[in-house]
Parts: sequence; C-alpha cells; structure tokens
Amino acid sequence: MILVLLGLDRFHGRMSFVNMAFDILCGSAVCLFYPSSYEDNVPSLLFSLAAVVLLPLLAHLSAGTPYLHEIVFSCNIILFVGYMAYRVSNKYRNVKTLFRIDSVWRSVEDYASLLYSCCFAVIAVVMVVLENVMAPKWVFLIMGVVVLAFYIAQLVRAHTGSTLFISAKKEKKIKEIIKANIASGCSMEPEDQLSTIYGRVLKYMENKKPYLDSNFTIEDMSAAVYCNKAYLSKAINFYSGRNFRQFVNYYRVNYSISLMKKDRRLKVIELAAMSGFCNCVTYNMAFKLLMNATPSAYATELRAKERMLRQEKRYERVAKPIPLEPDPS
Repeated sequence: MILVLLGLDRFHGRMSFVNMAFDILCGSAVCLFYPSSYEDNVPSLLFSLAAVVLLPLLAHLSAGTPYLHEIVFSCNIILFVGYMAYRVSNKYRNVKTLFRIDSVWRSVEDYASLLYSCCFAVIAVVMVVLENVMAPKWVFLIMGVVVLAFYIAQLVRAHTGSTLFISAKKEKKIKEIIKANIASGCSMEPEDQLSTIYGRVLKYMENKKPYLDSNFTIEDMSAAVYCNKAYLSKAINFYSGRNFRQFVNYYRVNYSISLMKKDRRLKVIELAAMSGFCNCVTYNMAFKLLMNATPSAYATELRAKERMLRQEKRYERVAKPIPLEPDPS
C-alpha cells in the first residue's frame, strides 16, 4: 500500500516528508483492518482490499487538488467506520458468545483495537491541520517518525497476535487462566468441576505452603489456582466442610503442631507467628476449635505423653527377663 502511494507521489512530483508521512499513515490504516483472534478473516480481507484499491485511485484522481489528503483520509475513515460497525454488530449478534471463557481476552483485543483507532484519528487530524497551517519541514519530520512508529506497532501486532495494549506478562497470564479454566472443563459436571478445583487447591497448599503468610487471602488463592472466588469457596466448602478461613487455619494449626513437636522450647507467640497467624488470640481460637484444647494445654499433654512413653520403655528394659546360661555340666 505504501509503495503504491509513494509511486503516485513520485509520478506527480510531490515526494516530500509530508507526503511520505501521509503514505505511511495510510499503510497504518490498512493494518487496522487486521482481524482479532476470534473474528473471521474474510470481512477484514475485503475491507483491506477495498482500501488498497480505493485509496490509490482517489489519490490519482485527486492529484493536483489542494484537498488530496483530506479526500483520501475521508474515504479511509468511511471504510474504517463501516468495518467497526460490522465488527460491533457481529460481536453482539449472538449474546451467548459474550459469556465465553475467553471473553476477557476478546475484550482486551477490542479495547486495543479501539485505542489504536483513536490514535489513528488523532494523528490524521493533526497531520491535516499541520499541512493547512503550512508547518515547517522539521515538524513533519517529527510527525513522520511518530507515524512510522505507529505503523511498525501495527505490523508487530498483526504478526505476533499481541495487542501491545498491556504487557506481555499480563497477556500470558490471561491466556494461562483461560487455558486452565478450559482444562477444568466447562463440559464437566458441576461436582467433577469442583473436584478438579479442590485438587488444585490441595496441591497448591501442600507444595507452596501459602498459609504461612499472614496476609494470605482468597483472592491470592483464586489467582494461584486460576479460579474465581465463588467456585473456589464452593469447592472448599463442599469437600472440606469448612469456609476459606477455617480451611487455611486448619493447615496453620497442623503446621504449628509439627513445630511444637520438633522444638518444645517454642513459645505460643512464636508458634503463632511462624504458622501464619496474625496474633495469639486468633491462634488460640483456631487451635481450640480444631484440637479441643489451647496450644499450652496441648503442649503440656504432649509432654506428659512423651514422659509416659519414656517411662514405659524404661520399665520394659528393666523388666526384660535375662536369658539363663546353659549348665556346663
């Protein structure tokens, strides 16, 4: 597209930074017709072909007129508005598609396309205004760099499938969440789906031990296991019989018991902090709810049991019968 327009400019002897900037901007406009990942390629191709044919034709027919660029951009805007109208009508034709698992990614693509369209319109208006006020050559040189950067961005976007609207890391995370939700299966029965979610929760809790962070929330877990809070809470309640806070405290209390058995010198306040509890009061309440005893009482009982086991072992050694030596005669 750019080569065709540059050829026309050269033919009419109007090659300049102004014309070059407008030519590159026209090429960017054609790139804006590139379809999103969920759209059919045929309408986009038809609109692109219409732009490729009509824009050079209008440039040729309007050669020598003072309003060449305005005419070309008017045609471009008409085509682009038509294309956007088609996209919107096609998107909302089937309401069910708005609630697909990948609807978030579709929205990201749509917002990115809208942003680039607005940028194109702003750049085009600025270029036309600068031409009409006879701005100096260096201003168009700067605008040419801006337009070239915009054009390259559209090429990269079309080639890589990235929106360039958000960071690549966030795009990857969105796609991973969508993939995980699809893997957890919209086709599954509700109970099977909850089972899959709960399995991911158990694996995450046992491997990563996030409960040791006192600020750990259900939002953190939902992001880690790629599931919304409602399904996550329902899965935990269905399979463990606990709410999220009780479920996390269950892991914390058991971890504190393991610490208690390893080191009898640890105080309650130390056990609470090392197990992820904010304070001793919360730790005591959670411990008593699960073990029917306070941490201090449980530690005392644990020491008493260990003393009894040591005494029993000592008695066994003392009471063990000594084997008789055989009579030498």
